[in-house]
Amino acid sequence: MVLKIGILGENSAGWRLLLEQVGIPYKVVTNIPGTDELSVLIVPDSVNENNSVRDYLSNGGAIICSGRKYSQLSGTKTAQTFIKYLLGEKDSKFSGIGMLDVGLVGNIPSHANILRTSYGQFTGYLGEYGGGNVIVLPFDAGEVVLDNRTTTKSFYSNHNRLPFEQVSWVSKGNLLKLVSRSLEILHHQRGLPFVHKWYFPKDSQTIFSWRIDTDYANKREIEHLYNLIKSYEVPATWFVDIKSQKEFLPMFKQMEGQEIGIHCYAHETYEDYERNIVNIRMAIESFANVGLRASGFAAPFGKWNSGISQVINECGFDYSSEFSYDYDNVPSFPIVVEKKSAAMQLPVHPISIGSLRRLGFEESMMIQYYHRLMETKLMNREPVILYHHPKNGNDAVVKSIFEFVKSHNMKTYRMIDYANWWKRRHQLKMELIFENPMLNINVSSMESDLWIRIVQPDGREIITEPQSMINFKELRWMKQPEQCPLPTDIYRIRKFNPWIPMIHLQDKISKIYFQRH
Repeated sequence: MVLKIGILGENSAGWRLLLEQVGIPYKVVTNIPGTDELSVLIVPDSVNENNSVRDYLSNGGAIICSGRKYSQLSGTKTAQTFIKYLLGEKDSKFSGIGMLDVGLVGNIPSHANILRTSYGQFTGYLGEYGGGNVIVLPFDAGEVVLDNRTTTKSFYSNHNRLPFEQVSWVSKGNLLKLVSRSLEILHHQRGLPFVHKWYFPKDSQTIFSWRIDTDYANKREIEHLYNLIKSYEVPATWFVDIKSQKEFLPMFKQMEGQEIGIHCYAHETYEDYERNIVNIRMAIESFANVGLRASGFAAPFGKWNSGISQVINECGFDYSSEFSYDYDNVPSFPIVVEKKSAAMQLPVHPISIGSLRRLGFEESMMIQYYHRLMETKLMNREPVILYHHPKNGNDAVVKSIFEFVKSHNMKTYRMIDYANWWKRRHQLKMELIFENPMLNINVSSMESDLWIRIVQPDGREIITEPQSMINFKELRWMKQPEQCPLPTDIYRIRKFNPWIPMIHLQDKISKIYFQRH
């Protein structure tokens, strides 16, 4: 039995992006092979091959499709409903997806039984149809992952004031979890193991990376933060606001064990290509004048658009990091004008110490916020990538973050190091053939730190090296760790946050004041 995902039809860029993040073998098909050659079939909304899909199901196959497509296949009626978000409920099969912001109209099957909305309504279907197994989502996930709308979102805190930031409207990290979990369930429904490339080097449960945007910081502030980082032996990635630091730019070249990237020349992200390319070329030239070359880029204010993406690719950056494209997720290669970007996107958590300061958080509250965040990410096995500004100070909070990292033995990486590792993961090709109890694995190259995760139908798992032949009877299977449950009051982060308009108004008043003085 070949363990491989089929994507039906040529219009599949979003699904390819998602499956590459999961790290599972796949192929795009126009003619559907037998059920022994495809363990799961993805049926996008854009295809019309309904009869061949029914044939595949009748032989015991498994598919993922939208409510709209399921209606065409089965004749089942659907209702259109606006979906603000989906919620991973405790004790459900999809408990691990968290709160998945969608913000679109979905097609809901009449017998929906999974994936509740904010109103408690089921939106998807998990069950049998036509001799096979189906998972019906309320939307085409391959289209939703390409949704580049932005919005201002609040983020959970035990404090009554909720931090917020302008970020990607769709929670792409949680969308990935939904897709991965759907694939896992369907493999298990067919009595097959779910096998994919692991998200971190070897069997690490997470990684930690510390990003610094040097916005308007002076030399003393930068030196102070650098010395603090060195004292904890944490390698960091610095994105330099060059116009503000041009007089002492050579100082960054002297930093030991750090990555130096470009934030901007002038601290601005424009909507158009022309102004962005001028700004970034000035930054690259300033770096070259002092012997610096940047592999990474982070746009001011976390803004991302097709204009800045084009510039990032044209200027040869290996990766960029903008939370208006994605946040709290594993890396990916964005699709820009129907083409995969050469530059990787490396998401961060979008709330900085400065965000919390503006809301009046005391240091003890900040420490509580970050400890809870890191504990959640560690339990959920997500990357922990945080960002900071030298001007924001609060050394006690920074120290508490580093101490948490050390006490939990989290591996620390510069962002370029994780990006380079992920690129090797992305390039690794893998073929899987399962003949119970043997799993035969053929990989394009042997990489000592690229491991795989195998999950049995009974829920037990192992993270192991991809040897050419693995006997399941000889493995030490482990129970999967429990994921961190959502707070019982998670709903309040999608209610009106009065601090958003208040602080936006303060920003406008301050801008007008400084322009006049």
